[in-house]
Amino acid sequence: MAPTNNKQWTIEGKDGFDSLKLNDKAEIPILGEKDVLVNFHYASLNYRDLAIPKVNFPLSNNCALGFR
Repeated sequence: MAPTNNKQWTIEGKDGFDSLKLNDKAEIPILGEKDVLVNFHYASLNYRDLAIPKVNFPLSNNCALGFR
């Protein structure tokens, strides 16, 4: 049986790293007929992941991330 929730980092604001929030119970969408759910144990951040909350990364469309 597939899990129903997961941990997820989100950006909520423009206050640098203080804008990163951990949601311990983010819902996993219902999988479709051609979808798969992959379980992984490790993840990492790269430069872009760290620069976006600090608004130091040039983006063509900041609105996509909720910045206006």
